[in-house]
Amino acid sequence: MDEDDIAERLAADRQTARNISNSRGASTDEAENKKNDANPNMVKKASGEVLKFSWENIITTFGFSIFLIDFFVFLRMIMPDMICALGEEWLPKEAVQADPEKAKTAVKKIGMIENMGCACVNLAVLAMILIAILFVVVLVAPQLVVGTALYAVFSSLIK
Repeated sequence: MDEDDIAERLAADRQTARNISNSRGASTDEAENKKNDANPNMVKKASGEVLKFSWENIITTFGFSIFLIDFFVFLRMIMPDMICALGEEWLPKEAVQADPEKAKTAVKKIGMIENMGCACVNLAVLAMILIAILFVVVLVAPQLVVGTALYAVFSSLIK
């Protein structure tokens, strides 16, 4: 083999390497584009799983997972196609595929119950926050609380 043969072979190998990298690059770009396209069904399914997990663990989180549920309710108002509605997360996929009409009515009923539960839990969390603030006020300024209570009692007796 002389130098010309080696140079030709080297040039051919370089061209082959470029072709291979270009073909891989194109398929990699296509795969990345497919990955980057957000599939609304996948996002809706994932949000449903998070909502279900939040409801199942509302007691173990001492009610703090209601903030996540409220966040998803807010996101549902902004992006209705991407986020699961309240009630959709409880229906199995097979039931929806078997009879979509019955599934829609079931989602409406479950969603109404879940909305009421969400409101009740929000009120309970609000009550806990107000009670915690009351305890802090009693600990920090007990004379203020006692004075206000005594004023209320005496003003009602005078009237």
